[in-house]
Amino acid sequence: MSSLHLIDPDGDVELLLRREVEPADWDIDITPSPSNLDYRREFVPEVGGTKKKGKKGRAQPFEWGYQEPEPPQVVVEVEAEPEPAPEPEPEPEAEPEQAQTEETSADLDTGDLRIRIRVSSKHLMLASSYFKRSLGGKLAEGHTLQSEGYVEIDMDGHDLDEMLLVMNMIHGRFRQLPSSVDLSTLTRIAVLTDYFHCHEVVEPFVDQWIERIRGEITQVYSKELIQWLCISQVFRKGDLFKAITRTALRQSRDLFDTPDLPIWNSVEDELNRQRTAAIEKLLSGLTSLLQDLLYDRDQCGYECNAFRYGLISKELASRGLHSPGPQAPFLGYSFENIASSIVHIQGSPLQTSHSMGVFGSQCAINTQISPLVQQVEQSFDGLSFDKFKHDDEHTS
Repeated sequence: MSSLHLIDPDGDVELLLRREVEPADWDIDITPSPSNLDYRREFVPEVGGTKKKGKKGRAQPFEWGYQEPEPPQVVVEVEAEPEPAPEPEPEPEAEPEQAQTEETSADLDTGDLRIRIRVSSKHLMLASSYFKRSLGGKLAEGHTLQSEGYVEIDMDGHDLDEMLLVMNMIHGRFRQLPSSVDLSTLTRIAVLTDYFHCHEVVEPFVDQWIERIRGEITQVYSKELIQWLCISQVFRKGDLFKAITRTALRQSRDLFDTPDLPIWNSVEDELNRQRTAAIEKLLSGLTSLLQDLLYDRDQCGYECNAFRYGLISKELASRGLHSPGPQAPFLGYSFENIASSIVHIQGSPLQTSHSMGVFGSQCAINTQISPLVQQVEQSFDGLSFDKFKHDDEHTS
């Protein structure tokens, strides 16, 4: 049976929603990071110290290896013996067919199992450009309202709870509003606000709700971060927008694509462009570093350059970053996971062992790689609404 929510008992508009609506979860596909980028294992010397004697007593070169993780323990689950099936219970006798038919007919006659929200067209048109266009113009809803004094509008696909919150705001029923909401509710309100274009009446309450959960903003690229991106764009929170897009640019391992949220295409395109450019710049810098070492453009000597060229080449190759390396759009790769991996090259014994006698502290790998990472990282300033004035004017 249908149910009726009276936002305005004397209203002339009824919004129709289906009773059963799957709540939106805005899941995003996150490509896993390549496993060979995870180089958090430390270099450790082989057992026997920094030197060992050969058969003729000569000092052998320093040896090092990776400390392999212990193999995971395999847990074998033993299935319990199935319990004997319970005795079947006798089925209840069926009700008379005539009674079932009468009940079904009554349900169909009372509103097709939909939820109805009675509201005022004047409030809707004053607060929302969407309703002003549909009810006050030449569209079918407007004609029906003018000719019959009442109209029903299909709102299938929207969530009831958030629809009631927005309608209470539009109709000035502020005591019906909660003091705080969670992130999912706030995201659905942002979606409705963008759909109805009713920012002015909603924003004062959203500002309070944002402040209450602002400290929960994640610093990790995730579904929650994309929800915050949507909220910050819809309600034009420039500081949040900049911070969130900066995190997304650093950590995203995929192309940005959020079809279920009202995020501007131009924002997604710019995020994709800057992410790709940053990864290309980082990989290009590594290639230039190797070329400088290969052709002795570095100030150090031949032996040192040869040693560093070989070490860095092998380290990059083991990470899948050296010839040919990953290609755009770099699925599975982010600035963050590449940078975090290559800066660990500086943890090799090259910086601490002096047995070869061919390099000094100025030749340490970190003096080559860290400045490159920092240079690219400085370009991540996040996005500003100034870049998207055309979209802002079009949607306001």
